[in-house]
Amino acid sequence: MLYFEDFTVGDLHDLGRVTVDEAAIVAFATAWDPQPMHMDAVAARAGSFGTLIASGWHAAALATRLLSEWQARADVVGLEQREIEALRWLRPIRPGDVLTGRLEVLSAAAGICRCRVELIDQEGHVATSLEGPFAITRREPAT
Repeated sequence: MLYFEDFTVGDLHDLGRVTVDEAAIVAFATAWDPQPMHMDAVAARAGSFGTLIASGWHAAALATRLLSEWQARADVVGLEQREIEALRWLRPIRPGDVLTGRLEVLSAAAGICRCRVELIDQEGHVATSLEGPFAITRREPAT
């Protein structure tokens, strides 16, 4: 188990991997973001990306899933003040992409770590990035 005292500015934590398939992209988009570039491969080919791509909200949900699975190894209470300071969709996520989640500690004080969570594609490019303050349980009560 990791506690607040185990986190240092600059630390990188591997959140695991997820492979994105076409069926998942279409299912998410059908339920939550019904745009042709996310739901219809033929229409998507004629669009600006030239292929079906995952919704940005799907990417955010994938980052949340990897973060939640990682939390089993760390006593991360969750986003402090329920806040995401920045959410960036930097590259499209396509069917077959293998995404690696990474958490970087940007600052740490008073039981709060400000972190960046990234989804990195199989080519090493950051596809999605979000930043926010995470409350993390202290090993020892604060004095």
